[in-house]
Amino acid sequence: MVNTNLVEIKRKGCKVEIERGNIKVFSETSDGINIEMVNGMQLLYTDYNMPPETKRTIISGYTTFTKAKKTTIDLDNYRKPVMVLTSS
Repeated sequence: MVNTNLVEIKRKGCKVEIERGNIKVFSETSDGINIEMVNGMQLLYTDYNMPPETKRTIISGYTTFTKAKKTTIDLDNYRKPVMVLTSS
């Protein structure tokens, strides 16, 4: 995997990296986050306690920083769920 334009999703020691071009849909659900990939795979994260503001921040971080080298989504951190790396 080339380390450019990645979306990294972290949750309690588990880390998934996806090239942004492979993500078809990145959306908020009533109880979490949904990520659909172009190859038909789907990652559905369910957290009934996740505040709506956190979900909106995650979606906004993903859609706003499309040229970022790496966008990290930390599902354990409700206060700062998105970190963006714009250069090396």
